[in-house]
Amino acid sequence: MQTKKSNKELINCFKDYIDIADASYAMLHNVFENERNGLDELYDK
Repeated sequence: MQTKKSNKELINCFKDYIDIADASYAMLHNVFENERNGLDELYDK
């Protein structure tokens, strides 16, 4: 059973989710840049 979280705990939890999403988008940006610049070896095959 899940316990109730305080507002501060919820805010910290949301901040963690935002940080994870931000890191994921930053990583995807680099992947797409590599594909556009021809640096992805699998893209050409």
